Amino acid sequence: MKPSHIVAAILASALVAAGLFVMYARRPAASDAPDRSGLAPAHVYADWEAYFDDDARRDLPRRKVVFIGVDGAAWNILDPLIEKGTLPTFARLKREGSCGVLRSVEAYISPPAWVTMMTGYAPEKTGIYTFGHWDRAAREFLPLESGDTRTPSTWDIASHAGRRTAVLNVPMTYPVRDVNGIMVSGLMTPTKLHDRQGVTLDFGTRDGDNAPASFSPVLSAELEHSATRYAFRLRDTVDDGVTAYDKVVLVKRRLAHGPLEASDAVTHEFPVGAFSPWLEVNHLGSGKAETGWCRVALFPDGRTDTGYLLRFSHTFFAAGESEVAFTYPDTLAGALRREFGYYFPSQWLDKELLPDSAADGARCASYFYGLEDWDLFLYVFTQTDNSQHLDGVSPVTESVYRIIDRFLARLLERLPDDTVLVIASDHGFREYELGIDLNRAFRHDGLLSYTEGGEIDFERTLVFHNLWCLYFNHELLTLEELARRGVETPAGLSAQDALKRHLYALGRDLRAGRDGSPHPVEFSDVGPDAAGHAPDMYVQGGYDGYNIEFWNLKRPREALSRALRPDEKWHHTRDGVVMVHGDGVRRGVELPAMEIADIAPTLLYLLGAPTPVDMDGHVMAEAFTSDALSRRPHFAIEDLGDLSRLDDMSDAEREALEKNLRSLGYVR
Repeated sequence: MKPSHIVAAILASALVAAGLFVMYARRPAASDAPDRSGLAPAHVYADWEAYFDDDARRDLPRRKVVFIGVDGAAWNILDPLIEKGTLPTFARLKREGSCGVLRSVEAYISPPAWVTMMTGYAPEKTGIYTFGHWDRAAREFLPLESGDTRTPSTWDIASHAGRRTAVLNVPMTYPVRDVNGIMVSGLMTPTKLHDRQGVTLDFGTRDGDNAPASFSPVLSAELEHSATRYAFRLRDTVDDGVTAYDKVVLVKRRLAHGPLEASDAVTHEFPVGAFSPWLEVNHLGSGKAETGWCRVALFPDGRTDTGYLLRFSHTFFAAGESEVAFTYPDTLAGALRREFGYYFPSQWLDKELLPDSAADGARCASYFYGLEDWDLFLYVFTQTDNSQHLDGVSPVTESVYRIIDRFLARLLERLPDDTVLVIASDHGFREYELGIDLNRAFRHDGLLSYTEGGEIDFERTLVFHNLWCLYFNHELLTLEELARRGVETPAGLSAQDALKRHLYALGRDLRAGRDGSPHPVEFSDVGPDAAGHAPDMYVQGGYDGYNIEFWNLKRPREALSRALRPDEKWHHTRDGVVMVHGDGVRRGVELPAMEIADIAPTLLYLLGAPTPVDMDGHVMAEAFTSDALSRRPHFAIEDLGDLSRLDDMSDAEREALEKNLRSLGYVR
C-alpha cells in the first residue's frame, strides 16, 4: 500500500512504460569491469502499489547514500592539486574508489545540468534549458522555478519509497516542496542584495522603542531589494563622549507592508565588524551632522580598499523570512536562524568571501548530516564554480577546494560501513583566450537586428542566441522571408529546416580573431517534442582556445570576437567529474565516460528505490564489484502515477526572482 509520505513531485503527466527497458543497455566499460549487463535482471513493477506489496523487497537491508555536489569541478583542476598534495582526501577517494569524467548536457550551465543530474532525464524531458524560459509571445525571458521541471527528482522518488531524505543547497529547488525529510533551497532562491550600490545614511531616524540608545547622531539608510525593504542604523552605544559607531541595527520588512515605520521591530543587532557567520561588516564615514547626511561605506572583513559603497554579497537572506519558501518544513528556517544567524542560499559572491562561504557551507552540511540517520543525503557546494569564473585556479580557488577536502575527510569518518559516497560536478572548467559573440555573427548575416538602444529587436530578428541556446522568431519564419534575407531555400525543405541548414553552414565557416582565422561553431538540434519552453537549437559552449559568450542580450559587442580579460577567461566545459567510494565500490578504477543523467538512477539503485523505465540515465554498474551487483537487486517502475504537483510560487516571489535575474543579465 502507499506510504503516508505522499511526495509532491512535479510530473506533467503519468510516466508510462517505454516498451524497451533502456536503463540497463550496455555501454563500453573498462576491460576488467563488470559491464551494465552485470546488473541483476530488473524487477519491474507496474505501479507503486505493486512495489509496496512486494514482501520480499521489504525484507531487504536498507542502505545509505550520500551525494556531495562540487559545482564546476574538473580533472584538469583537481589532478594538479592532488599531485601537489593539496587535496589528500580527493586523492584518497581516487585511490580507494572509482572515478571518471561525467559528461554534462548540451547547454552545460547550472540549471539544466543539475536538474538532469538529479532527475535522470535529458533537458528535452525536464523542460529546463537555461536560467530562464523564453516567452515567445511576450518576447522576454521569465525566471524558472522548481515547479517548471516536468520530471520527478531523485528525492521525490526516494521519499515516495519511504526513504528519509535531506536535500540541501541543490540548485533549482526553490520553492521547496514536501519531502520525507528536509529541504533547503539553493541557486535560484529569489532574494539577493547586489553589490556596487551606493548607500547614503542620514543623521537621525525613527526607531521608536525598538532600537538601543545612541550617544551620537544615528546614521540611517534604507534599501529596497526584491520584495523586501532593509534599514541599516549605525549607532554609538558607549557613553564616553566620543563618536564611535559600534553597533549596526537591521530592520527588515516586506515591501507589501509599506515603508518602514517607527513601530517596526529590529530584526538583528550586531557589532560593527561582525555581521554574521557568513560576513563581517565595517564602515567608513564622511560628512557632518549639520549637513544632514553622511555617506558610509560597508566592507567585508573591515577592508576599505575595494571601492565598494555597499558590498555584502550578491545574496542577503534572513533565515525565518516566512514569505519566502526556502525550507521544508517551514519551521526549519527558525532552526537555521538559531544555529547560524543568517542563511545564504548559494549565489554569486565576491572572491574574497568565497573561502569563508565554503567553510560555512561545510559547517552547514555537517550540521544537517548529524541531524538524523538519513537514507539519502544531498548537499551541493557552488563556491568552486564562482571562484573559477572569477579567478581561475588561484590561491582563492585552492583555498575553497582545501576546505571542501577537509569537509570530505571528516565526512568519511562519520559514514557507516554500508554507505556509498557519490561526488559529482555539473560541468567542467578551463581557460579561454577569445570570446565570440554569436549574435554579432547573426547580425552580420542579416538574421538579427538591434534597436537604437543597443538591445535585440525581437520583432525584426529571425534568430538570436542566449546562454548557448538559439531561438527562432516563428512568426517571421517563412520561405519568403528567408529568401529575402539571402538564405537558400532548397525545394522540399521547410522554412525551419532551411534556416537550420543555413546556421549549420554559418557555424562551420565562422572566422574570428584579429587574423580572421577559422573558429567553427557546432550547433545541435532540439527534438520537436521537447518539453517546456524549448529553444530551437543548442550551441556548443566551449572550444579549443575560444568560448562562446553566453549572456549577451543587453551587452552587444562592437566586434564578433574579443580578447578576454583575466577575470573573464575561465568558463565551462562539458566534462565534469564523478567519484564513487564505499560499500561494494571498485578500488582505484578509472571509469569510462559517464553521462550526467546516470547519477539519478545510480542513487536510486543504491537506495533500493525504483527507477522509472523511461529514464534517460543508466545505473553506473562499472563502478561496483560483481559481488556487489549480485547482492544488490534493482527495481524499476512503469507508472509513477500523478504525484501531486508543487504549488506555484506567489506573484510577489515570482516578481522578486524575475527582478533578480534581470539584474544579473540572465533574462531580458
